[in-house]
Amino acid sequence: MIRIVAGPQGTGKTKRMINLANEAITKTNGDIVFIDGDNSHMVEINHQVRLINANEFDIHKPDAFYGFLCGIIAQDYDIDQIFVDGLFTLAQETLQNGEAFLNHIKDLSEQYNIRFVVSIRGDEGQLPDYIKPYLA
Repeated sequence: MIRIVAGPQGTGKTKRMINLANEAITKTNGDIVFIDGDNSHMVEINHQVRLINANEFDIHKPDAFYGFLCGIIAQDYDIDQIFVDGLFTLAQETLQNGEAFLNHIKDLSEQYNIRFVVSIRGDEGQLPDYIKPYLA
């Protein structure tokens, strides 16, 4: 399952994602991973949530980010949820060209029974149609 938190810059998407991750840790026996572009939210995220700074890795294409996700899943079979703050920014993909990329993540979600909660920048009314079924 994929859930997308969308909105323009400065609308509280990251804060909402952090709250969802912190809440998830109390409702699951599995592991929770939070992928961000820096470590600035380290003190806000529950210490039981694994915070990964994706910018510490050399990710320059959507395929590389997909491989990055696969590596995270491969090293921990107990992952229940993965939060990605700024999915298309971290994966260096555009909203217009991101449908295939999102479908790969959906396949990962279904294959490994992992819930993905991701944020993307954009006004909900102007997002491509393929994103709308996933909006939170």
